[in-house]
Amino acid sequence: MVIGRKSTLFLVYGYELDRREIGGEWKQHTIKGAALLPHLDEYVRRGELLRAYETSGDLRSAFSAREPWTLTDAEGEKDLELTITDPPRLYVLDTGYAFIVLGVAPKIDPKVEKEMTLAAFEDVAYGVVRSGCTRVASVSPPMKKHLKETTPLRHFLASFVPGLKPEAPRGTPRTTAPLAISVVLTREPLAPEDRHRLRLVYRSNQAVEPDSDEHGVWKVSARETALFSSFGFGWVVTSKEESQFLADAPHMIRDRYVYKWLLVEHQRLCLLALATECADMSNGLDGSNFAEMRMRLLKFIATYNFRHVSSEERHDEFYKRSRDALMIDDLLAEVREEVVEIDTQLGARRAETLNHVLAFLTLVLTPVGVFCAVFQTDTVPGKFRFYHLVSPEAWLALVTHPPFVFVMCVALVGVIVYTRIFGYHVVARLLRQLLARKHSS
Repeated sequence: MVIGRKSTLFLVYGYELDRREIGGEWKQHTIKGAALLPHLDEYVRRGELLRAYETSGDLRSAFSAREPWTLTDAEGEKDLELTITDPPRLYVLDTGYAFIVLGVAPKIDPKVEKEMTLAAFEDVAYGVVRSGCTRVASVSPPMKKHLKETTPLRHFLASFVPGLKPEAPRGTPRTTAPLAISVVLTREPLAPEDRHRLRLVYRSNQAVEPDSDEHGVWKVSARETALFSSFGFGWVVTSKEESQFLADAPHMIRDRYVYKWLLVEHQRLCLLALATECADMSNGLDGSNFAEMRMRLLKFIATYNFRHVSSEERHDEFYKRSRDALMIDDLLAEVREEVVEIDTQLGARRAETLNHVLAFLTLVLTPVGVFCAVFQTDTVPGKFRFYHLVSPEAWLALVTHPPFVFVMCVALVGVIVYTRIFGYHVVARLLRQLLARKHSS
């Protein structure tokens, strides 16, 4: 099937940013036509929740060159040629997460085919997202000065943004594959098999048998269909005649819907990071770190976990379907459950520590205090001073003094009873924890 030449595959990489201001060859882009609820729209306008940047100057010219790029896999065995249709756009959130969105399309070889085909589009998406062709091997001539050697596309894009960490954010899968947002322009409706391939990013010749009740498919209008999955989303626009709507569809999706998907992807990253920290605490509960993590969860729920983003039904429905595709509610419920479980464990540990303190006071310190009060100054021989402890004679007088020996025996009996009640292993563990804390401090 032939598809429109402006069909675009947007590749999305998530990062962490260690600075707030973006300079260099990036200029701030105004998010227009947001269709957000008033409070969210105000946050976006002020740049407090989400800010967008686009390339400028020589960098924009280098990305706008139509010469093809070549991507390869880690072994250098498979090559994939594509062209850059849209220069990268950078989205920065106030939590420190950032996303780079790059538009690409299959390379069209005039000697083989004059139009872009759906099969070529599907194969490019499969090669980048599933097959591991994510290493930049060659670029267009204006970009060659930035490419010294074959490097992952994630790292290559990050090199253009000061302060951007090239590694994937904490909690995300250890992969270099990007998210895929596809905009496909067709003159005829797609078959269910092709919708299934686009939604789940399968190659064009892969045999599929979609269910009659297609999951993750939303009929937006008579000529628009949205496809949702954990890989990203797709937007299929069908029109038998060339129209301005058809030509503007990729830019419309990029400007009005991509950033809404990124808001949901940001929620997912925040929750995955919290879930990873909960897993780390299985190695040892830390009350101070847990208090900070719990506050981050409360801030996330209060600030970023909004149930609706727009008063326009179409945009709000897109947002809700995006949350369902990325399982945000399930992730939030899981993190909440883990936080409650950790809090219960910490409460049990605090209660256990209090029981140990009370038992030690009752069995050891209280009897010693009582007998010291009975003997008073006779507990130690004569006018005993601490500097006498350097003298062997003073030590001999102390250990042979009956009241002092009696008090020490009372203390020893209390320690033995305490150890017998709680067990030798528990006492040894408490001593190890005490010594470890002293060593770390």
